[in-house]
Amino acid sequence: MSPNFMRKINWIVAVFLLACLFLSTAIAPRARAEQPVVQKKPLVQQEPIYRIGPSDLLEIVTWREEQLTRKDVLVRPDGRISLPLTDDIMAAGLTLMQLKYRITKALSHYLEAPQVYVVLTNPRHWEISVLGNVKKEGNFQMLKPTDVLQALAMAGGFNEWADKNEVFILRGIGPRQQRFLFEYSEVINGEKREQNIILKPGDVIIVP
Repeated sequence: MSPNFMRKINWIVAVFLLACLFLSTAIAPRARAEQPVVQKKPLVQQEPIYRIGPSDLLEIVTWREEQLTRKDVLVRPDGRISLPLTDDIMAAGLTLMQLKYRITKALSHYLEAPQVYVVLTNPRHWEISVLGNVKKEGNFQMLKPTDVLQALAMAGGFNEWADKNEVFILRGIGPRQQRFLFEYSEVINGEKREQNIILKPGDVIIVP
């Protein structure tokens, strides 16, 4: 082949490659733009599952076995409960369904296909206290996540002598006890929302 012919072939190949490169760069942004936008669904915060604790009162019903049915079954400080035909059963830390399964399994050694129902009649271990210059002092049960503002509302709110900006929360006992400050006027104004903490069982709110 002549040199002129080879130069023409190389020129054609170069033009073809440049055209391919141009088309690829022009089409790629359009393809990316035409791709559907996948929106991530916001995570749904689930309510915490209630777990049995010491001092809770339970009702244990065994269907068609009245002699095995017990009301006001106290969860002892060691976390156990006492029932007929079974040894002491650990209840603390379990959900109601988990305890139902554990009792059913224990009774199955004595009964054929026992049907057990567990009812939480008084969740006394899931309590907080609100003391001081509020309209209704006392202990209050938390059946769902409860923050400081909600607890103060449960206590009827402040009375006229309350020092709203010197409220504090005590958590724990002994040398490891923690103290959290709660400045009401700043919290409701949105300045110190982090002070409106979610309370834990046993927390004590004190309103000077």
